[in-house]
Amino acid sequence: ASGSLMRKMLKSSQWLAALPELEFVCPDALHAHAPCPELYESLVAADLYDDVEGEYFHYGLHEQDLELRHELVHKSVKRAEELLRAHSPVHAIGGICDGALVAAAVAARH
Repeated sequence: ASGSLMRKMLKSSQWLAALPELEFVCPDALHAHAPCPELYESLVAADLYDDVEGEYFHYGLHEQDLELRHELVHKSVKRAEELLRAHSPVHAIGGICDGALVAAAVAARH
């Protein structure tokens, strides 16, 4: 859920070049976490997940403490809704992995 990683993935898959008329907004999720290159071997192999010393972000969906998970996910959805308003009009919202779940929750509420 790191904006810079998402932008690299969109660029490497040719989405940005194929759709220059669209604005892709790739925000960082709210909650920082350490890199986990072992979970993203294909991205590491493609030199997309290359900052193993850097900071990455998540939406809180994998937090073990249920009360904390609820709080983090709630904040994540609220932040996505704020971005939706800030970039209005928005004609589509999407994400990958956890970001897709947050995007679906936001789309369902709007």
